[in-house]
Amino acid sequence: MSESKIAVKVEGGVGKHIAFTATLPKLKEKYDEIILISAYPEVFIGNDNVWRNLGFNHPYLYEDYLKEVRVISSEAYLTDDYRFKKSHLIEAYSAILDVKYTKNMLPEVFIQDNEEEAFKEQFLKGTIQDKEYIVVQIAGGTSYYTPQMVGQKLIKSRDYPKELAKQFCLDFMKKYPNIVIVQVGLPTEYKLNSEPELAQVLYMTNLTSRAFFPVIEHCKTFVVIDSFLSHISAAFKKKGIVLWGGTNPKNLGYEHNVNVSDSNLCTNLFCNRPNTFLFDHVTGALWQCNKKYSCMRIPPATIMAEITKLIGAPKKDTPDPIEDAIKGKKDGRTNSDK
Repeated sequence: MSESKIAVKVEGGVGKHIAFTATLPKLKEKYDEIILISAYPEVFIGNDNVWRNLGFNHPYLYEDYLKEVRVISSEAYLTDDYRFKKSHLIEAYSAILDVKYTKNMLPEVFIQDNEEEAFKEQFLKGTIQDKEYIVVQIAGGTSYYTPQMVGQKLIKSRDYPKELAKQFCLDFMKKYPNIVIVQVGLPTEYKLNSEPELAQVLYMTNLTSRAFFPVIEHCKTFVVIDSFLSHISAAFKKKGIVLWGGTNPKNLGYEHNVNVSDSNLCTNLFCNRPNTFLFDHVTGALWQCNKKYSCMRIPPATIMAEITKLIGAPKKDTPDPIEDAIKGKKDGRTNSDK
């Protein structure tokens, strides 16, 4: 068995893959060659710490790469530190891989030059015509490989209710009419722009995770649920608002973001149920929340207050002479002082 080479099986959704990248620099200090086997190998493109970046169905995977190599399965959700001590996902990964965890460990993703250029030309200059934009995501938990499974997803405690998301967008558009709202989702998920009054919301759908790297890097800010976008934001240190209910920001959040939750909505906040990794069934069915996931009914006014702190007052397109004159009188200025 080679002592200078290791293979790691990375499981779960895109967000877990992105969080896992935080461990790679320290893992590379221990091993000359790192082989990753994962469901989303595109996350690791451009990462020089990875020797081979392979999918689960790569031909001759065992014979060519794994036969003489130590293999680690990195399922952090089942570790005691993650479950009971509320360790962060990156810390749990570090323990599994036997690398030293520090709080400054953050995800690393790499945008290729052609991806950056295409994004700027097609999206910034083309689609939104160089306007500022925010990103909104209100549902998650379904792989873009299987968008038809939206109706069968098991965990809904991360989703933000449609009617509240609609109200937030209406409030935002009224206050910031010159900032575009970009919604991220699957083609099978609820589209805010299906509402006539929200027709201006731009819906980005069914793209690979890499397509959203520059979207988050260049956005003004964002309002998202616990999802892969939060992990991307950590890679670029882009500050935004993350809404929390059934899952815990201590496990999955980042301190640079505004992590919003409301303990008045549920007495069992961050319950992480149903815990499908540990067979969270009751008689004859999967556990269901009898409060209809009230933990995620965060008032739109709360979100608006936080986003106003982040991006400030709206910019005016043209000066208003009447408003400026009133302001001048209040602060003791006259036109001759200006």
